[in-house]
Amino acid sequence: MYVNSPGGSVTAGMAIFDTMKHIRPDVSTVCVGLAARLMKCWHHKANLNGYLAYHTGQSIDRINQDTDRDYFMSAKESKEYGLIDGVIMNPLKALQPLAAA
Repeated sequence: MYVNSPGGSVTAGMAIFDTMKHIRPDVSTVCVGLAARLMKCWHHKANLNGYLAYHTGQSIDRINQDTDRDYFMSAKESKEYGLIDGVIMNPLKALQPLAAA
């Protein structure tokens, strides 16, 4: 596979990675020009997944699996997962000032 990528596009980098991962033959790569920055994206993903695991209470293995591809949740599922604290059912109520503590 010939690669010429200046980096900066996670979508393009993941397309290269996905292609290499999903085809059966062994893949050899040749850089023709520039191949940069995708490793930095994986570094940031690892950090973000660590934060998500810490704040949601989910295992890092589950977070890694769930963030490997698009993963959509309902509001209820998001609350059960630990991503959100609650759902505002009445938007007018959300605009009211909080009671003094």
